[in-house]
Amino acid sequence: MQTKYIQLLQYYAMIKCSRTHYGSLTRIADLQTRPFTIEKAPRSIWATGDYIVGRYIGQGEANLELIDGSLQPLKLNDLVVGALGDRQATNEVVGTWKLIDEASHPVTMDMICGSGVYGIETSRCSQHLPSPKFIYEGHCFRLGKKVCMRDFGPKQNTRKMPHCKIILLAGTSMSSGKTFTGRAIIDIIKNDLGIEKVAAAKFTGAGYNHDIRQFSEAGADFVCDFVDVGYPSTVLPAEEYREIALPAILALLAEQNADVIVGEVGASPFEKYNGVEVLKQLLVSDTRPENVYLVLCASDAYGILGLRQVLANEGLTTEILGVAGMAACNTAAADLVKRVCGLHAFNLKNPASIAEFRVLLEKCLLG
Repeated sequence: MQTKYIQLLQYYAMIKCSRTHYGSLTRIADLQTRPFTIEKAPRSIWATGDYIVGRYIGQGEANLELIDGSLQPLKLNDLVVGALGDRQATNEVVGTWKLIDEASHPVTMDMICGSGVYGIETSRCSQHLPSPKFIYEGHCFRLGKKVCMRDFGPKQNTRKMPHCKIILLAGTSMSSGKTFTGRAIIDIIKNDLGIEKVAAAKFTGAGYNHDIRQFSEAGADFVCDFVDVGYPSTVLPAEEYREIALPAILALLAEQNADVIVGEVGASPFEKYNGVEVLKQLLVSDTRPENVYLVLCASDAYGILGLRQVLANEGLTTEILGVAGMAACNTAAADLVKRVCGLHAFNLKNPASIAEFRVLLEKCLLG
């Protein structure tokens, strides 16, 4: 008991002497309202989703996404509460917590995602800045037990499939226009079509909060992602995502009894984020919902053509509602999509195109 008391005193002394920030991965937890100790943990018990504390040692400023989605500039020796995780971002950073060297003194690590995902950067896009550097201060503990993201996720592995109509967004890469398209669709179906209850989800990706916040700001009545079920990203073994993470997200959505769900497959379906598992479950499984409409996003028509071909090769054929993103940014781009792919492209920044898409959505969702 005395040891725990000393640890608590040390914790509060550390918090008092340093600026402490909580990355957006902690939004599901109670770490800001209930005390915890910071203790070095043996490597044998480290796992994806463990909450840990790092001390920023980088040069210059780095930004951390906070729980409310705002960005907090970090300064030397700031403490950041985040979580162990992996990332495989084709346009940004690749890294894994499994390469953190516990034997080094001090134990150094990178923040490989601005929401507070800790690991070691192994590769990055040449246009992306190096990941911010941190020293591992320890794991978050309570009563001798490490605090993990899964502690705050669903307590049971409930399997419930939503049976409302679903608009599913998939693209050729990150930044292909999926989130913007989702926002536009939510605005149309909520505010123009008058659909009473709209839920939105990001099924795969790395745990930033800003995407689902954008869905909420657009009018969605309920939003969630994989962080809500205890994961910092969906770079997981396919079986774990398919059997645990995805069913938990779908159960959260099913409990909402929404009229329509807008769902985003983060990054692209065949990256290591397990997006293909979402498509298999919602498009071709025996338990799939009856009405799922696919919207594809890409930078150009040829990306759409390639994505359709890959989906077809995997047996993932379904009705494609349309194309959005940069592939639909003007009439020339839309004409090319029509010529190359035979699909209709909608520029969701253009009032005439929005009106046309509204008619299509009304037919699918209310007809």
